[in-house]
Amino acid sequence: MVLRRPSIEMRDHREIWSSFITSFGVMESAKIPSPIARIALVLSALGCSIVYVNVEALDLVTKVIGDGHECRGRVEINHEGQWVTVCNRGWDMSDTRTVCREVGCWLASLPSGFKFSPSRAVWLNHVSCTGEVPDLTHCLHSNRNCTILEEAMMDCSGKPVLSILSPFTAFQVGEAIHFSCTAPSGPKFLNFHLYKKGVETPLVTQRADNGQRRMELTLTDVEVGHQGTYSCVNSDRRSSHPPKRMYHSNYIDIAVVELNRPQIWYNTSMEVPSGWVFKGESFSITCSTNPLYPGGSFQLRLIRPNGTVRHSLPALTSAVTFNFSNAQTLNEGYYCCQYKVQMGKRMLASRESQPLPISVRDTDLAMSPNTLQEEEKTYRIRKREQNLCRQYIHRTDNYKIAGQRNRTEPNKNRQELK
Repeated sequence: MVLRRPSIEMRDHREIWSSFITSFGVMESAKIPSPIARIALVLSALGCSIVYVNVEALDLVTKVIGDGHECRGRVEINHEGQWVTVCNRGWDMSDTRTVCREVGCWLASLPSGFKFSPSRAVWLNHVSCTGEVPDLTHCLHSNRNCTILEEAMMDCSGKPVLSILSPFTAFQVGEAIHFSCTAPSGPKFLNFHLYKKGVETPLVTQRADNGQRRMELTLTDVEVGHQGTYSCVNSDRRSSHPPKRMYHSNYIDIAVVELNRPQIWYNTSMEVPSGWVFKGESFSITCSTNPLYPGGSFQLRLIRPNGTVRHSLPALTSAVTFNFSNAQTLNEGYYCCQYKVQMGKRMLASRESQPLPISVRDTDLAMSPNTLQEEEKTYRIRKREQNLCRQYIHRTDNYKIAGQRNRTEPNKNRQELK
């Protein structure tokens, strides 16, 4: 049955369309005898009865007029090329959710106090949509009077809020990033999705318990490719009609850097055995790594039995050299390189390089008959210092690994819905 302009009434010099939508379900037009339907429509126009019609035959198109906001405002439908306003009699959350889905928005609420431009004709009084119908064309109605002051309003503009559960937004490769997504009021059965800008599918999806409004979304074992801009989206997991348009939360920029372990080597002004430097001679130690990041620096640490000495140079190139012009006993020990970079509120540091042993020798001692004995003594000292250096590095690495495990949740980057 095709319905054409069921009732016309002139008020305030504008055409006012009114109807009554029931909640008894969708009625197939083929089941309504045409003569009976015509009689019922006439009686309804006279206010004598209620008749159910299949609005799908009207070929309606729905939109929301909100003075620039496509998901908040007055509900209108297109009937025979004319935009008419839906009446608010009987308009409830079920109807609002239907329109939200149809126009591609999602979270629904019934607003009050809206002030928008005057509407045109008013139609569809007492709208009531049932189940998970995709749009207003699947709802039923019958004719009743309605004025232009009774306009159906809706708000589908609610957006989730994304936050990060750390005081910084810069991370190293292999770490975990913990987000928190909070949904506004809306459906009780939600899915939470974490999106990276430019990627169509979510990186993380979590299914919430009944009524849960907040969910932690975790990216584990991140890589450089995870650097980018993130947002979260909520969806109603009971709906069989996914939204045409997803409303993302606020956006958070994440930086992911790869700080590789530096390489270390040394050079001397004279030919000497490996690990030796003659007293009074100059020598240099070079630290190298890739990639580099703006503002990075190389830290050179000298580990000695009686303490630690630190040197620092800006990492203007991938290899930086520390020069020592007059080698003395104080320069003996184990040297380690480390690369650091300040990113936002966080100082990121690489693992230290392998320790480089340096022994400062007197030229005469190196040529004397007692050199072998001194070499054996020095070897024992160097061996002890090397063990100390390795123990320090091992403790540092274990601390980092333990801290990382405490922050990491057992979530995978892509979690499938159960």
